[in-house]
Amino acid sequence: MEKEYLEQFGQYLWEQEKSRNTVEKYMRDVKQFLNFLKGREADRELVLGYKEYLQGKYKTSSVNSMLIALNCFLRYMGKEEICVRTLKEQRRIFREEERELNKKEYERLVHEAKREGNPRLCCILQTVASTGIRIGELRYLTVVLKDYCRSTGRKSGRPVDRRNVWAEMKRLCCGARVQATKVFPHNLRHLFARCFYERERDIMRLADYLGHSSVETTRRYTMISSTEVLEKQLDLGLLMMDTRRIAEGI
Repeated sequence: MEKEYLEQFGQYLWEQEKSRNTVEKYMRDVKQFLNFLKGREADRELVLGYKEYLQGKYKTSSVNSMLIALNCFLRYMGKEEICVRTLKEQRRIFREEERELNKKEYERLVHEAKREGNPRLCCILQTVASTGIRIGELRYLTVVLKDYCRSTGRKSGRPVDRRNVWAEMKRLCCGARVQATKVFPHNLRHLFARCFYERERDIMRLADYLGHSSVETTRRYTMISSTEVLEKQLDLGLLMMDTRRIAEGI
C-alpha cells in the first residue's frame, strides 16, 4: 500500500514548493523506510523499530532528518497517529573546525581552480561565496557569470549540477592544501554567513539574505570555533599569567 503512494507523495512535495534537493532527500528516506518494511504494513511498532535501527547506524542529526521525512510521508498517508518524535539533540556551541572552510582556504581553492584552467568553477566558487546562494539557485543568475560566458563564447548551457560541482571542488583539495572534509558547495554558503555576520553583526538581515524562516537556523551558520572563542577571550586582556606554566607548576 505504502509503495503505491510514493509517487503521489513526490508530486505532493512539489506542490508544497519544496526544493528539488528536499524532494529527492525525502523520497530517498521514505524508500529506505519502505525497504525496511519488506512488504509489511506500517504500524507504530514497526516505525519505532525503524527509529531504533536508524539510531544504531547514523548520527543524531541524520536520524532526525530521516524521521522528519518519514513523519511527513505518514501524515500524507493519513497515519499521523504512528508518527514518532525526533531525538533530543545537544545544542552545539562551537562549530567543527575540521569541517568549516576559512577564508584563506577558500582563496586557495579559487586560485587552484584558476591554475587548473577551470574558469567555470572559479566563477562558481566566487559567486556562491560572495552571495550566499545555494548551488541550485545559480540558474537564476544572468549577470554575475557574464565574464565567464564572454571569455568562453558561451551564450547558454545546462543548469549547474550540485554533484558535478562537488566532484570538481574535491579535485582541488590536494593542490589547494585544504582538507577534503571542508570542501563541498554548501560550505561556501556557511563562509558567506560567517564573513557577513563578523562585519555587520545583523543576524536578522543575514537570515533574509540566506532565505531562512528561522533565525535559529541562521545562528548555526554563524557559530565560531573553540579556538576562535579562546582568541577572543585573550583579546579581553583578562589573562594575566601563562596558564601552561601554572599547570606545570612553574
